[in-house]
Amino acid sequence: MSNGRIILIRDRIDPVGAAALASAIIDREANSGGHMAAAVDHWHRLMAAREVAGLHDLIADDCVFQSPAVHSPQVGKAITIKYLSAAQTVLGRPSFRYIEEWIGEKSAVLEFELDLDGIHVNGVDIIHWNEDDKITNFRVMIRPVKALQAVMPAMAEILAAPN
Repeated sequence: MSNGRIILIRDRIDPVGAAALASAIIDREANSGGHMAAAVDHWHRLMAAREVAGLHDLIADDCVFQSPAVHSPQVGKAITIKYLSAAQTVLGRPSFRYIEEWIGEKSAVLEFELDLDGIHVNGVDIIHWNEDDKITNFRVMIRPVKALQAVMPAMAEILAAPN
């Protein structure tokens, strides 16, 4: 999970001054009375429990999933759940952890890291949700290239397997 701090980007940050960045950093407890955005909190509970069945209640019917391994956006609840379930299988290692979070009113960026068979994987989940706290867009980015090259065939193998 997080290190206890969430960066909330309100509008636009002036790239010139560190003071602008510092003013955008808000402690989670001070910002929200100790409550995270419901969609992010739900996501964290599912990840901690390694529970993919709960995705059905979290993902919007028209959700768009975007991955560095897939050239076009994948649209719909079923395909999003399929990709997120496969990602849970591939990336849901004991070493997986979220290390930073940036949360806005209807979106969040969750930075993660893990060890995948000796390869350090660093990435972000970029999540948008609607007024019903259902995820409407889930974008994954992974680095370095060596990590992406390790993740892609593992994901492809799981996605190709019959259900």
